[in-house]
Amino acid sequence: MSTLSKLHNRFASVAGQYYPANQAELNTELSRLYALATPPQGSDPLALIVPFSGYMFSGKTAASAYNQLDPEKQYKRIFVLTSARMNNFIGASVFCDGDYVVPNGIAEVDILYGRTIVEEHPNLFTDARTPHYHEHSIEVQLPFILHKVRKPFKIVPIVIGTHTPEVCRQLAQVLKPELHSGNLFIISTDFSGVLQESAAKVLDEETGAAIATNSPERLIKVLNKHEKLQIPGYVASLYSWSSVLTLLYMSQGEEQAIYTTVDSCTSGDIPYYGNREKVTGYKAITLTRRLPESETTGISTPERNDFLFKTVNTLRNLFKSPHKKDKKGR
Repeated sequence: MSTLSKLHNRFASVAGQYYPANQAELNTELSRLYALATPPQGSDPLALIVPFSGYMFSGKTAASAYNQLDPEKQYKRIFVLTSARMNNFIGASVFCDGDYVVPNGIAEVDILYGRTIVEEHPNLFTDARTPHYHEHSIEVQLPFILHKVRKPFKIVPIVIGTHTPEVCRQLAQVLKPELHSGNLFIISTDFSGVLQESAAKVLDEETGAAIATNSPERLIKVLNKHEKLQIPGYVASLYSWSSVLTLLYMSQGEEQAIYTTVDSCTSGDIPYYGNREKVTGYKAITLTRRLPESETTGISTPERNDFLFKTVNTLRNLFKSPHKKDKKGR
């Protein structure tokens, strides 16, 4: 279905505030941010955790996450998840009535997939459009994606409204089959806010470490601990916690899953802002799968063990072999 035949496109609402509204200026800014960002680390991410603040604050950190993508890779679907801050509701809202339109292009929505999961799981997913109009955190990711990914793709925009971990687990069960190398998941979230920088960095470090354990229970425990600290100015230690939790439920139990922080900062690091008394924390995190040993070494574990066993026996026999002594008994 072409964009022209869709009646409810979601047009940019924070262009000119969070990022440039002019296409040429936006592309220039994106190129600048990518040039400053952490270079590719050679991974092939299944998912990225990316900040959603204005580009002047978190743009470099966001670009560091997207820099880990192969621009020439073909993605079937790019899922963009965030958590509702303006509307609380059960389950999650999938935008499937049109496309997302931003100054540097149109992100085509996989309407068929969206409608399918809404129809098959009506207790978990809704096609309500309102949550998408009220949230900026999906929109701000799309210019980065459109600038980076060169081959055609479709997006699945999802706003999670629940505050219940069990519902996040159920959402993850539906989405987990899509967590594979042919797709990409983007989790749009800032970390701590709005704290003194020293406190923010401690909380961000603890939250990032919890995510790295690939344990939903560990993340919940850390977030609950932060909330009970009653730190002055505290708003959150992970704004889209339910979206990150859903991703962890998807990857939980996969021994090869690795969460890696590729960049981080706070709003206090921005030279012209400079307020370190009230900062928001940002992290760029990748989810990748560790390659099996047979792919990294060329041999499987049994083959390697057999080789080591034979080598040890050969050396043992060599040193046990009788040899003639010289006249001095040496």
